Order: sequence, then structure tokens, then C-alpha cells
Amino acid sequence: MPGYVKIGRSRDKKTLQNRILEFNSKTAVPLPFEFYYGVEVPDFVKIEAYAHKSHNDKRIRGSEFFEVDPDQAKATLKISGGEEVMLETDNKALNLEDQRALAEAKEKIKNRPYFLVLGIQKGETLTFLKDETITCEVADQEKTLVEFEDSAKISLSGSARAAFEKIGNPITTVQGAAHWCYNGKKLTELYVEVLKGGE
Repeated sequence: MPGYVKIGRSRDKKTLQNRILEFNSKTAVPLPFEFYYGVEVPDFVKIEAYAHKSHNDKRIRGSEFFEVDPDQAKATLKISGGEEVMLETDNKALNLEDQRALAEAKEKIKNRPYFLVLGIQKGETLTFLKDETITCEVADQEKTLVEFEDSAKISLSGSARAAFEKIGNPITTVQGAAHWCYNGKKLTELYVEVLKGGE
């Protein structure tokens, strides 16, 4: 689901495929699920727990949903050494309305000019999720660039990496918008609210 990854487990491929189709048939789901990656392992409970723990700081309200890049979630599962799972379920199985909604959401996520979409003006301040005393200032709305400490204009991801280094927890790969907040809310949360038509 664009913007979110659900990391879960299932007893076998058939059960997994049926679960995805069942999820997508519910009107409570704002956008259809898309199977991204899976591995078949004997200790699947342990692997799921490890995957959840690895992305715990990006978990949504204790659920199996995470604000994490799909490739990061995939890398966490890939190190298990399990055999990759292939499913027949893909976008072709979705009806035209679902296919259109998913494509539109992906396009918005891909070209997300956070500041313009959220109405955040140049000069406004963002706070770092892990330490509210660490801030950056919006420098360019269209290119989604900020000024962080003495740096010139820098991306949200670049500034988030610098912020993590500042607190002694260097990270090489980070989704910047998931770690910068505006008025107490993560940019990713605000963006998804807009995507869903929220206030």
C-alpha cells in the first residue's frame, strides 16, 4: 500500500494469496494491497519478530504496518536465507478502479513535494522525531529542501542522516519525511492524511 508496508506471516502460499485477495475486497482498506516480497522459512515466527523489531521505530500504532521503504523491508527478510515466494496475485487481479487508485497513489508518492502538498512555507521549522531540540528550516518548497545547521540546502533524507549522526546513531539509509515533524506530526503521517482526503 503506497506509503506503508505490512510485514506479516502466513502458513503457506495459498493462504497468503487468499489473505491478500480478502484484504483487497474490504471497503475499510483505502487502497489495495500489492504483494512485494516474501520468503519461505521454517522459523517464520522468529523471522517476523526480527523484521518487526528491525523497523520498530517506523511501526504504526503497534500494528504490522510500517512507514518504511519496501526495499528496506525486503532486505530485512532476505537475510533469512529463505526461498523467495512467488505469487500469482498482482495488479492484474485488481478491478480497474483499484488499479487506477493504486497507480494514482503511487504517482503521488513518487513525486511527493511534501512542502507544497502540506502547505508548509519557506522559513518554517521542522523538528527531529528523536530529539525535538534538533530542528531544520524549510528552504525550498518545490524541491523539498531544508537548511540544517551550517549546511547549504539539503534533502529531508540527508538532513535526517545528519541528525541521526548528531545523536550518535549514524544511519546510511533513511526516509527523511518519516523523521521530521511539523506541528508535532511526522511529515509522512500528514502526507497520508492528505492522500486519504483527511483534514
